[in-house]
Amino acid sequence: MQRCEICKENAAKYKCPRCLAQTCSLSCVKHHKAEASCNGQRDKSKYVALKDFSDLHLLSDYRFLEDVGRKTSNCHRDLAKRRHNKPKFLQELQKQASRRNIDLRLMPFPMSKRKNNFTTYHYKSRSILWQIEWLFPQAEARYIGKRIPDTSTLQDLLKKYVDPVESDPVIRQNLQCYIRENFHLFMKAEKTKDKNARYHKLSIEKTLTENLAHKCVIEYPTIHVVLGKYCNNYPLIDTEDKDSAQRTQHKQH
Repeated sequence: MQRCEICKENAAKYKCPRCLAQTCSLSCVKHHKAEASCNGQRDKSKYVALKDFSDLHLLSDYRFLEDVGRKTSNCHRDLAKRRHNKPKFLQELQKQASRRNIDLRLMPFPMSKRKNNFTTYHYKSRSILWQIEWLFPQAEARYIGKRIPDTSTLQDLLKKYVDPVESDPVIRQNLQCYIRENFHLFMKAEKTKDKNARYHKLSIEKTLTENLAHKCVIEYPTIHVVLGKYCNNYPLIDTEDKDSAQRTQHKQH
C-alpha cells in the first residue's frame, strides 16, 4: 500500500478525483488542495483511454452533457427575460389593453403560456381578440376559446358549452352536470398580498372588456365556471387588495 504523498508516514486511504494524489486524512487532503491549488473536483473533460473507460465514466459523461444542456437553456431564458424590445404587435396589444384599464402582463417567450397564447389586437375592428381558458372543475374539463372579440358577453360565449340547445353536442355531454344548473364565474386575482388564492367574481351579463377592467391578466384570462354549491371554495379578493392592485397598475402606466 502506498504512503500518503503529504505526510509521507501513514498509508494512503484517499485519492484526489482531479489529480489522483493519494492522502491519508482530512488534514492532508486540505493541505494538498492548498499546496497544489487543486479544487479536488474531477476534470469532466479529461481524456480517458478506451481501455480504462468504464460504466462510471459513461454515467459521468451523460450527466456532464445534461448539465451543459441545462446551463445553455438557462442562458437563453435569461436573455429572453432581459429583452425589453417586444415585437410591435405585442406592444400594441398591451397598449390597447391598458386603454381598456386592463393590466395585461406578458411572460418571456420560452414560457409555454407565452408560446401558446393567440390573443391579438385586430386593427380593422379595433378590438382585442382574446384567447380564453375555460375551466369546468365539477366536470374536470378544460377548453380553450380563440379569437374571441372583447365586446362579447360571457353569457353569449358560454352558449357553446352549457346551453341546452345551442351548445356543441360533444361538449354538452362532457358538461352534463352544468346543463340547466346554477353556476358562477370566477377569475384568479393576480398580484395580491394574500398568499392564498383569491378570486374576482365575474358578471355573466357583462362583456369581456367590462369584466377584465381594473384586473391583472397574465397572458390570457382563465375563467372558472363553478356550480353554485361549490362557490365557497373560491374566496373573493378583499377590497383593500383590489385597491392596492389598481394603484400599482396606475403607477406602471
